[in-house]
Amino acid sequence: MPETKAAEALNEAEAHWVEGDRQRAAEAARRARLFYHEAKDPPGEASALVLLGDIELDDDRLSAAREAYVEARRLLAPSGEQGHQASVLMRLGLLDRLEDKTDEAVEYFQSAIELFSAAGDLGGEALANMQIGHLAQSRERDDDALMHYTHARALYNKAGDSLGEAHAMKALGHLRHMMGQPDTAHELLEEAIGLFHENGDALDQAEATGALALLLRSVGNEDSAYEHFRKAEKLYQAAGHLEGEAEMLMEIGEIEAGRNSKHARKVFDHAADLFARAGQEELSDAAKRASESVSRADAAGLT
Repeated sequence: MPETKAAEALNEAEAHWVEGDRQRAAEAARRARLFYHEAKDPPGEASALVLLGDIELDDDRLSAAREAYVEARRLLAPSGEQGHQASVLMRLGLLDRLEDKTDEAVEYFQSAIELFSAAGDLGGEALANMQIGHLAQSRERDDDALMHYTHARALYNKAGDSLGEAHAMKALGHLRHMMGQPDTAHELLEEAIGLFHENGDALDQAEATGALALLLRSVGNEDSAYEHFRKAEKLYQAAGHLEGEAEMLMEIGEIEAGRNSKHARKVFDHAADLFARAGQEELSDAAKRASESVSRADAAGLT
């Protein structure tokens, strides 16, 4: 009976969380943990604790989330469930990353890699490598980031996970751009865009297309950059991502300011409206100032 009650409480917690009621979700997860404990089911108790930690993290209660994850890890240790242990380590690593504890985060991710590898979980191993790559790049350790992103790409490819591979290629494209290798970056981003499209991932396709547009603009190819910013804008628009759409319009406006001031003002005004609707008042004000700047330049005969 306790196990049945535990499963019901766990399902209830997940349902409340999906509905956005984090308080009731956390209460149900705690009940599930208690029922699993009464049933002497450590893996079940750990699963309830992991869910509780995820809910607490979603509510920005980092200390409470850490307590839940640490206890879940303790319960899983004797079970030999390497994949489950690794998933908890990933969560602890992400917490440390959020708290800027970079060295500690890397240790957790490295430990997760060992467990994912032992469990034959290629996707988990790839994800942990991606996280270490992100941390290495944030510390300007480009060679380390390159190694981990490249390894992650190979693991995703081996696992037949084309969406994961696309994410790795997008990260590699951005890194190669930062390393002053625009041609290689261009190829990687183009491939990533294609894979995102095949997987129906419009938001990441938009992000990668915008990244390619920035690369093209950085090498002086403004016409092609303009076309890609437009493509990214349309993708964000179709996905209902107001802020992303507005960011692409700002880039388009900067290009147009030097060659079509009337269109530039229209684009900046549209971006200001979208930022406002997205609740980004500071960015909306910046877009308005950009539009006003073009108007002043027009009046002074500078465009």
